[in-house]
Amino acid sequence: MIADAQQRGEIVEDDPERLTLLVGATVHGLASYTANGMLDAPIARGLIGDAIHPLLHGLAPR
Repeated sequence: MIADAQQRGEIVEDDPERLTLLVGATVHGLASYTANGMLDAPIARGLIGDAIHPLLHGLAPR
């Protein structure tokens, strides 16, 4: 998915495995907090967009 977005010019050219790890770690962290009862599911659902949008926006080519 990251490599495809890079080919379309939607995110910066960088190591796609590294970027996938960065995005995956963000999502995994929220999922882990939720699974361990540290974060309520409705709050986690709201935070996913809050976390991923700026991350991907920050990866947009300039």
